[in-house]
Formats: sequence, structure tokens, C-alpha cells
Amino acid sequence: MADTYRVSILGTGPLGETFDTSFWGYNGAPTTNAAANTLAGLIRDAWVTNARTAMIPMLSTQQKYTEIRLYSYPEGGPTASFIGSAPITTGTGTSGTFNATQIAMVVSLRTAMAGRRHRGRMYLPAAGLASATQHQWTQTQCDDVATAMGNFFSAVNAIGTFGAVVVLSQVGAGEWENVSEIRVDSKPDIQRRRANKLLPSFTSLHTVTNA
Repeated sequence: MADTYRVSILGTGPLGETFDTSFWGYNGAPTTNAAANTLAGLIRDAWVTNARTAMIPMLSTQQKYTEIRLYSYPEGGPTASFIGSAPITTGTGTSGTFNATQIAMVVSLRTAMAGRRHRGRMYLPAAGLASATQHQWTQTQCDDVATAMGNFFSAVNAIGTFGAVVVLSQVGAGEWENVSEIRVDSKPDIQRRRANKLLPSFTSLHTVTNA
């Protein structure tokens, strides 16, 4: 779809692992790499101000957010015409908890329209977030993330050249709706495509003796 852009929040973990969670914007897509870099920097600043405090305690000390990358599609896809980047220098995780690295907190992006095509989803890495009773996260943990992401998107929407954070339908060509609500579920989940790419650091073997 023309005049759209995808914003990726990138990071790294142990053993060369990388992660990426992203959202879409509509209206005002950058038309040069320089403009894309500028907008990526403004989005990075909004993330640091509004979301960082809630995000880095979800990462272990071996993980960190590293970059905001923006893919601009002023004429439509599938290939980005321009790419911008802004480094995150204060994104290192602070948690001493080391869960499996594929564990994620699901952030649902809701719009004013009903139906699956009008809803989005982001998977926030949560390998450092300790669960409470019943192996789920607490109300406070979920509230903190929902508030942080809501404030982050509001700040991004306030950037004069950005347009708006939207849910872009992959089914209905050209359909988009402004994100109006953030919902966070207490149940841990995984992003399966990411889990499938994880490689074990070692394998243990033991021979079984047969009579």
C-alpha cells in the first residue's frame, strides 16, 4: 500500500540471537533515506522517553534493544524504497531472570473497527520478566506495558511528519485503521517463527546399555 512505513524495534541476545517487533504507520512516508533517518531518530526518542523504562526490565542482562529501523513505501511494496535507522544506546536489559528467549508478551493493537483484519499484534521479548502465581504475569506488569506502549504510540502520532500508527490489513488490500487501544494479556506466549530459528548452544548425549 502506498504512503506506508514499517517501524521495527530491533535487539540482540546471547549466541548471536536477534529479535524484531514492529508496527505500521500511514501518511507522510519519507521519500529520501535522509528523511527516513530523521524520522527513525524521532521515533527512537519517543521510545526512549515513553517505553524504555517498561521495556528493559523485561530483558535479561544478556539482551538489549539496539535500533529503530524504518522501512518506507511511498509508492507501495513489496520492497522498501527508503530505509532509515537510529541506534538505541540505552536499551540493555536489567533483569537477572533468564527465561527461554522465545518467551514474549503479546501486545494487541485494537482499532475502532471489529474483525481480525482490523487488529494488530506485537510480540515484546520477555525472557527477563519473572511470572507470578499460576505462571502468568501480574496485573501491574501488564498495566505498565500497556501504559508505556500507549504513551509511545501517542508520542509517535504527535510527530508532525509521521501521520498515524495504524493496523494495516494484509487481507483487504489498502485497508487501514488508526490504532485506538492497547491490550496486554497476562499469558506468556512465543513468536513461533522466531522460536523456530533459535539454535541450541549444545546437545547432551548418554548411551543406553542394552542387556
